[in-house]
Amino acid sequence: MTFRYPPLSGDDRVFPRLFSGMAAFLLTAISLSVPSGYSLGAILLVIAGAGLLIRRQGPKLTQQDWWLIAALLSYALVGMAEAVWDGQGSRGFDKPLRYVLAIPALCWVLAYPPRLAFLWSGIAVGALSAGSLATWQKAVEGAWRAHGYTHVIQFGNLSMLLGVLCLAGLGWALTQKYQRTWLCVLLLGAGCGVLGSLLSGSRGGWIGIPFVLLVLYKAYGQHLTGKFKVLIFSLFIVVAGAAYWLPQTGVHKRVHDALYELETYVTSDNSCFLYTFNAADE
Repeated sequence: MTFRYPPLSGDDRVFPRLFSGMAAFLLTAISLSVPSGYSLGAILLVIAGAGLLIRRQGPKLTQQDWWLIAALLSYALVGMAEAVWDGQGSRGFDKPLRYVLAIPALCWVLAYPPRLAFLWSGIAVGALSAGSLATWQKAVEGAWRAHGYTHVIQFGNLSMLLGVLCLAGLGWALTQKYQRTWLCVLLLGAGCGVLGSLLSGSRGGWIGIPFVLLVLYKAYGQHLTGKFKVLIFSLFIVVAGAAYWLPQTGVHKRVHDALYELETYVTSDNSCFLYTFNAADE
């Protein structure tokens, strides 16, 4: 299959890049606040990319692109082989096929890359909506653990991911015309993303926070002023402290449960502990 570049000039690229931007925005903006919201942006990219491939107008792929495509196909084939081996039937092909569908989406994004403003604003909105939804479910609906419209662990970890990505976008925000606006939006999104994870009680995502913060500090620390570093640190302490000390959040109990389970692991039979731990975290 031979690929060529799409037209590079004039209005031919305006609408496709706008389409890419909207799809990239939706991919994260409604991923946790709308039922199956994470699929809408992806579906748009898949359909658009499939159209490019059918018309043989895909981008010129580099060696790295081909390696990535090979990895996606390999993972899909292994998953399908496992589904056949285990007798899972057609249901076992669901997840592996998603890696195949990622290929046309990748081709579209390579041909018409979205503007970064769409990407970072979508991440910020997704984190803000995740934190808001988690707060509503805990404070108003009285849910034991905030779960959004998906599994509680998936919701918590994705909310944490969106919050961390907001922090990663601070370097980009510092180079923008409306620097202060972008910084405020991304910082608020980071706080809400972390809050959504805390209210979900999904402890697995909490373990990586120190390591992620260290990586981000190594990448951006030298570009940030002392006051801005204090602001970020203070925001993190306020969100984490409030979530821990307010009994309505359930974070205090989850932390103490983790400490108890760790003590149990050291003092009792490990196999029994693992069963108890897995049951308690769902």
